[in-house]
Formats: sequence, C-alpha cells, structure tokens
Amino acid sequence: MNLRLLRELDRKELQGKRILFRVDFEVPVENGRVEDDFRIRAVKPTLAYLLASGAKVLLLTKRGHFDITKTPELSTKVLLSRLEIIFGEKIIFLENFPELEKFSLDSPEKLFLFENLRFWPEEEDNFEEFASKFARVADIYVSDNFGAAHRAHASVARLPALLPSYAGFLLEKEVSSLERLIENPKRPVAVILGGAKLETKLPLIKRFLASKDKVLVGGGLANSILFAKGVNMAESCREKEAIKFLEGVDLQNPNLYLPKDGRSSQNQITEGRITSVEEIKPEECFYDIGPKTIEEFINVLKSAKTIFWNGPLGMIEEDIYTRGTIELAKRMRKMDSFKIVGGGDLVGILDEKGLADNFNHLSTGGGSMLAFISGKKLPGLEILKKQIPAD
Repeated sequence: MNLRLLRELDRKELQGKRILFRVDFEVPVENGRVEDDFRIRAVKPTLAYLLASGAKVLLLTKRGHFDITKTPELSTKVLLSRLEIIFGEKIIFLENFPELEKFSLDSPEKLFLFENLRFWPEEEDNFEEFASKFARVADIYVSDNFGAAHRAHASVARLPALLPSYAGFLLEKEVSSLERLIENPKRPVAVILGGAKLETKLPLIKRFLASKDKVLVGGGLANSILFAKGVNMAESCREKEAIKFLEGVDLQNPNLYLPKDGRSSQNQITEGRITSVEEIKPEECFYDIGPKTIEEFINVLKSAKTIFWNGPLGMIEEDIYTRGTIELAKRMRKMDSFKIVGGGDLVGILDEKGLADNFNHLSTGGGSMLAFISGKKLPGLEILKKQIPAD
C-alpha cells in the first residue's frame, strides 16, 4: 500500500511548520492514572522527529466510545502528566476551538494537546466544517493513528484532504508489517486467535483456513467453537449465536486447532482445575488453556515462518488465568520466525510482563488491524493514498 510517508519530507521542510499530529491515545485510565502507556510510547519516534525538525505540534486524539458524556474523567487532560514524562516536553492543553489561536501564534511553545475529539459529535459525523477548524491553523497533517484508521471520522478521513498529509513512522510500520502477513508471507503461516467477539474474528478464521494455514484458537473464541462442535459448556462462557456464526465453517478442518484441555471453573474468580475437553462439566467454562494445549500449539508454531497472534488465550482480567498466554509467549522467544502481535489486551499484558521484545511487531490496532487483514479498505489509510501526486 503506497502511502505518503513522513520520511519523504526533508527536515528543512518541517522547520517552523504547524503540524496536526493525529494519534491514538485510547489508553486505560484508573483514578486519573494511565494504566498502560504502550500506545503513547509507540508514537514517540515520529513526535521526536517533528520537534527536532523545528515544527510546532498539536496532538489530536479521541477517548471513550461513541455517544460519550463530556466528563472530566474522559478529558485528554488526564493524560497530560504521563505525556510530559514520556515525551520530555512541556505540553499546552487546549480545551476548545477558541484556544486554537494559541497554537497558531508565533510563540515559543512547541507541543500542544487538544481536548477529546469525541466531545464534539461533528467528529463522528465526519463534518468538513469541523475538520476545517483545525486545518485553518495548521500547515501539515501527520497520522500515526492506526487504531482508529477504520473509522470514517472527521479527524481521520476528512481533515487529511484539507492539508498536505503524511503517514508517520508508526503508521508506516503498522502497514508494512501487516502487509508481510497478507501479501506473499513466508510459509508455513500460523495464526493464533483468542479473546472474544467471534463475529469480528470469523473472517480471519475463514481467510487463513482457506489459505491452508494453521489456525490455533483459545480464549472465548475457542469456547464458542467447542460449543458449536457439541461440547456442553456453560452459557456464560460462549456466544449464544456461535452455531449461527460458524455455519459454513469446516470445524473438522485438520488445520484448525482447539484446546485439548484447560483450566475449568464455574466462575472466573476461583482457580478451578485442569481438565480435558471430554471431562468438562456442563456448568463449567475454560478460563485458560491447559498444558497439553500449550504443548500442541508450540509444536505447530515451531515449524512456522510467519506467526500472527491476536487476543489472549485466557481470561486475563484475573492473574490466575494469564498463565497460558504468558507461557506461550515465553516459549515463542527462541522461534526464528516473523512474529506479529495485535489486540490491546494481549499487547498490554506482553508489554507489562517484559515479553514485548519477543516479537517483531506489536500492533496498536484492534478493530483496524482485523479489518486490514480481512481485506477491507480503511478510510484513514485510503485518504493518505489519495494524497500521493499522480505521475
């Protein structure tokens, strides 16, 4: 995918320029404290390049889901202290559009942060006038926003058309890494899928099985597929429409690997017991994969040249059910393959446990990554492609 890249700009072309830097700082915050700053740290190389080139930068991001209420807890202001520590710069907070004048003036301040874009419904509605308010005070648009690139929102799909626009270093790496997975990857390819949301991950299962790649499934996804195969599992641990979603999928495909055993319990609080699929009780659920499953997954992964992993393999909200995910990640350390990891929960725990270096690329995308791999066009990328001048 040919994007207009920031690295194509000479630093002299950035000096004195006012840059709108669209990022994805959708990070977990508890009691005013950032719990996981991976997505913030991921944009540091691009930001450092812009500031070192003598540019003035305005950070644009959203926080929270759709139809949010404007509350202090969802303000981007709560991110300020962590941002200043990570970037090593004083940041000026802009609460509303009248304050954009501070960014447009010839002043010594170099780095600014705007309020949560989702506080304005015009962002989600993709209004051009909303985007124009930012374009009027800037010279260039740069995006490291892969996390929301699948959204046709004003700051993602409208604003880049109003200014010379470029992909930052992170966005460039996201695209090039994922293209290695879907465009002539080194084979054999193995795909590990966990977490939940069967409907959103089903296109990946179908795509990779059709390519005769190995698909290893754990987490809530596996519980739903096991249920569809006839395992009598508790209703609370699988999707009610699993059978409907899986119509047309060959669940006996030899390239589809499901848990042989797991840590089962009637709830996710108690540790439960290791049991095989055949021995699980109707009122129980697998909350983590078991040792036999780990060994089988490792044996499959050993021969893979390309590995893609999305979603944890257990209920990682509870420490007792992180073991399978952590053990698999540790065992993958010595594998000589190109390894990509995606999904916020999984990336977060790998980063927290010091296992991030085991992988070639940790994606900042969730839904955008799944959409990209499934072959869908992402508005936030398509607009950057259109910025490339015709020959």
